[in-house]
Amino acid sequence: MCVFGFGLCGDKRPSCFCPAWLKRIMQAFAFLNIFTAFLQMQRREITSDSLKEALKNLAKSGLKAGFEDIELLSVLYPKICYTCQFYI
Repeated sequence: MCVFGFGLCGDKRPSCFCPAWLKRIMQAFAFLNIFTAFLQMQRREITSDSLKEALKNLAKSGLKAGFEDIELLSVLYPKICYTCQFYI
């Protein structure tokens, strides 16, 4: 859905007024929800490596969201999504 209420949002719809960065964030959020559910059903942990690998593979299919967008989600919604960074 378009954030501005104009129907479905997509690159090929000229009526979509969503900025490109917002489309990427929406893609990242949708991807993260699906990926998390998939790994939880398999009782596997979510790691940054598995997340980066999945994003890299999906980029070949046209997903524009990257790991940076996932990190941005953790800043925007810290109670819902968070990333841990370990420094050695």
